[in-house]
Amino acid sequence: MRAKVFTWKSTGYHFGKTFGSDFRYNNFNLEFNRYYGLGKDRVLATNTMLRLNEGDVPVQRLATAGGDKLLRGYARNRFHDDHFVGSQVEYRFPLFWRLGAAAFAGIGDVFDKPEDISLSTIKYSIGTGLRYAIRPEQKLNSRLDIGYGREGFNVYLMIGEAF
Repeated sequence: MRAKVFTWKSTGYHFGKTFGSDFRYNNFNLEFNRYYGLGKDRVLATNTMLRLNEGDVPVQRLATAGGDKLLRGYARNRFHDDHFVGSQVEYRFPLFWRLGAAAFAGIGDVFDKPEDISLSTIKYSIGTGLRYAIRPEQKLNSRLDIGYGREGFNVYLMIGEAF
């Protein structure tokens, strides 16, 4: 393995009447990414997310599972609850000219309490995708991903990588 890059981001928010909110709750997020260079334009990327909410969380701000970023086998906002934890791995490789491909797999779930997480309900997704380098020098890609989960297939056409 050549280069290893590690990034992380943490954010915390407080919503309350003092700041003009109709709701009173706290939100905390952690995201860890690691990228391993495996040779010429080949990358193994990992991503782990944790989202925690506490208080009177409005439904549109609940933690979600699914969408174009993580657990691509499920529709965005299909599952939501107070908290989310999930992780995924993606292998990115060139094909020819400006075309590349990716294979990915992820696992995670939303939950109210940690004991709510179980093997019978945990979400998984696997999939593959094509990449087109819009700006190769900036590593800006458009992507077409097809993800499969417990409920079938979902297709995503996006600009930029999932993570």
